[in-house]
Amino acid sequence: MKQRHELAAFFGHVLTASRSVSQCQEFITDENGKVYCKPDAYLGGNYTDPYCSISEGQDGCNCGPAPESSFFPGYIESDKLFYGRGPLHLSWSYNYLQIAEVLGVNLCSRPDLVALEGEKGWASAFWIWTSVTSSAGRTAAISVAEGSYGGTLHAINSELDCQTGIYSEDYFREVTTQLDDYCKAASTLSLDKLLEIDSCENLKRSFDTCKSSGTCPACRIYESRMQLQ
Repeated sequence: MKQRHELAAFFGHVLTASRSVSQCQEFITDENGKVYCKPDAYLGGNYTDPYCSISEGQDGCNCGPAPESSFFPGYIESDKLFYGRGPLHLSWSYNYLQIAEVLGVNLCSRPDLVALEGEKGWASAFWIWTSVTSSAGRTAAISVAEGSYGGTLHAINSELDCQTGIYSEDYFREVTTQLDDYCKAASTLSLDKLLEIDSCENLKRSFDTCKSSGTCPACRIYESRMQLQ
């Protein structure tokens, strides 16, 4: 039973991050087809520029001196940056460097390998699940063992999805999708109950809202049985 709960939680995250296993990296185009180069708008990312300014690069933007574009001096091409790739969106250079050491490959110069090669992509997802910790020091795997689905969001999404401040509304739709995908995975694995979600306030709010709005239809069967006994 515990293994099925962990599988449901894991694949719920995978379904959301990969848009139902239809892509291997974050969306890097806007609705008009323009490419962006920084994954985090809150840190000054330009979502419509195919190049990233070297002088204004974020922490974790690159492993070392950024290779300038031969066409636009002072800028780096977006496919050299460390935005989310793989089933659970491995992000930031320090995480790429850690999984590169585990795999024995050079992801610093070729981060796209995480998206292009399935073995490396899934390895990165398992590494995130078992190694990346929340501020409370818990991995997603440990959170599931403790009966907490909300804790997996804290671990994987750096607590952004569980904040109640400035990010809450921006991430609300994503979290609602996250919850619906988790319910889909749980239902597929014939689970009678879900893990607790109260430890992630935004997730609980999403569940309460989507029950009435119908935006998380897969969760209807779990409306009165939300906590693992």
